Amino acid sequence: MKKVLHVIGSLHIGGSQAFVMNLYRNIDLSQIQFDFVVFQEDRQGFYDEVESRGGTIYTAQQYKGINHIDFVLWWKNFFQQHPEYQVVHGHVRSTASIYLAEAKKQGRYTIAHSHSTSNGTGISKIIKNTLQIPLKYMDNYCFSCSDKAGEWLFGKKKTLDKSKYVVIPNAIDLMRFSFHEQIRRDIKEQYGLQNKFVVGHIGRLTTPKNHKFLIDVFQETKKLVPQAHLLLVGDGELKEELHSYCKQHDLLNDVTFAGAQTETEKYYSAMDVFVFPSLWEGLGIVVIEAQASGLPCILSEAIPQDVAITDLVKYYNLNQNPSEWAAAISQYSTCKRNKLSEDNLNQMKKFDIVYISKEIEKFYLDLMEGNKNATISFKIG
Repeated sequence: MKKVLHVIGSLHIGGSQAFVMNLYRNIDLSQIQFDFVVFQEDRQGFYDEVESRGGTIYTAQQYKGINHIDFVLWWKNFFQQHPEYQVVHGHVRSTASIYLAEAKKQGRYTIAHSHSTSNGTGISKIIKNTLQIPLKYMDNYCFSCSDKAGEWLFGKKKTLDKSKYVVIPNAIDLMRFSFHEQIRRDIKEQYGLQNKFVVGHIGRLTTPKNHKFLIDVFQETKKLVPQAHLLLVGDGELKEELHSYCKQHDLLNDVTFAGAQTETEKYYSAMDVFVFPSLWEGLGIVVIEAQASGLPCILSEAIPQDVAITDLVKYYNLNQNPSEWAAAISQYSTCKRNKLSEDNLNQMKKFDIVYISKEIEKFYLDLMEGNKNATISFKIG
C-alpha cells in the first residue's frame, strides 16, 4: 500500500477540502491511501469519513512566527518518523515553503497546490504573502485550480514550465449533483420553503464570500419577488454577525441558515438560482456543482472565467448596485427548474471526477515508483 500525505488547514467543509475528498472517494484504495496533516484539532466535517476510509489524521501546531524553530523541528521530526510518505501534497500555501522544503530535504516528492487568488487583508495578508514568496523559486510540482490562481501564487514564469505546472480542474461527480425533483420537494418541505423562490448560496461564512453584499442583494430581490427566500448553506466565524445583519434588515424570517452540510448536492436541487458574489476565489468549485444541477448562476467578476463551463453562468460587477443584481436574479422567478441540458452536460464532462482522479492517481504512482520525470496532463480542452 502506497501513501500520499495531504497537508491541509483542516478537514472542515470547504473548497479545497471538497476537492481532496472528491479525489479520495474515487482513487483505488488498494493502490493508494491518503493521510492528512491538519492544523486544527476540533473534529468537524470530513474527519469521520477519512477515518472510515482508513486514513490517518495528524495535527501539527499552528504557525505563529514566534514558534518558527519549533514549527520547523516538528516537520523535520515528522518526516524522519514517517518515511512511508514519499509524496507530500500541500494545500496550505502560507507555510508550504517551510514544510515542503523540509520534505524535499528528506527526499520526498512535493506538490504545492494553489486554491485561491488572495490572502485577504491586513497584517495576516502581509505575513502570508511574505511566507509564500519562496514557492516561486522552489523545485516543486505546482498544481492550481485555475491559471489565475497559479500565476498569483507561483508567478507567470513558473506556470510556463508545463513539466512541473498544471491546472487541475476542480472536478466533481456529475451524477451526484444532478437535479432531482423528489429531493427538491423533500428539502423544501424540511425548511418550509414550499412555494418559495429560493435564492441559494453555498460557502463558508467568511469575509471572502461577501455575504453582507449577498443579503443586500436579496433584500432588493424581495422587492421584486415577494416570495423570495435566501438559503445559506455553510458555517463560519461570521455566523452571528450575519444573523444580526439579517435581523437589522428585518429579514430573519426570509433567510435560512442551514449550517454546514456534507450532502450539499441535495440543497442545489432545492434552489432556483445560485448567487456567488465572492470578493476573490481560486476557482469556486460550488459554481461547478451548481451548474451540474442545472442551476442558473449569478457571479461576481472576481470569480475566474474558468468556472463558466456552461451557458448558465452570468457575471456582474461588485460595484453595481444591489438592485441591478436583484433584477438579474428575479428573471428566474418564473422559470421551471430542470436538469442540465444535453449540450451543457457534454461541456461538464471535462470536469468528471472519475477521469481526473485516475489521472492524478497515476501521477502519484509514477512518482512513488521512482519516475523523476513524471508528468500530468489533462486532455480536457
